[in-house]
Amino acid sequence: MSNVVKITGIEQIRRALEQLPKELQRTTEMTALRAGAKPILNAARSNAKSSEVTGQLIKSLGINVRKGRSGKTRGIYTARIGARRGFRIMKGIRTSGKNKGKPYFQDPSKYDHLVELGTSRTAAKPFIRPAVDSTGSQVLGEIAKGYTKGLARAVTKMKKK
Repeated sequence: MSNVVKITGIEQIRRALEQLPKELQRTTEMTALRAGAKPILNAARSNAKSSEVTGQLIKSLGINVRKGRSGKTRGIYTARIGARRGFRIMKGIRTSGKNKGKPYFQDPSKYDHLVELGTSRTAAKPFIRPAVDSTGSQVLGEIAKGYTKGLARAVTKMKKK
């Protein structure tokens, strides 16, 4: 069973975007994607809390919007929702080996997929996939609002020039 969603006004938005300078097109698209990703992020955090996922992983969840550099996403902006880097915590000091005396860290961006999908030894605790599935129509509305906001901001910038 597939979900069919009809969006009206996309062609007008696309034409309006093409009238903007490249830099304003980029920021408008990124604004829209970030706005659309927020409901998924909020739902993922909520799902993670109810799935007894560690607090560090929940804190690390965020949105990363960027332009694809190769393959199918080359030149297309995408939003990634998941654990961000930089939320590592020190777990202790190494007691043996060549790194004896040096700290070791736990980084949620290294194991978030293992929690989501499970391993041969642990059951999956999905928190992102259910968030994506449950927020479909809300995401489209937020993307439309993001485009509206981004276009309004771009027009204001162009008027100042």
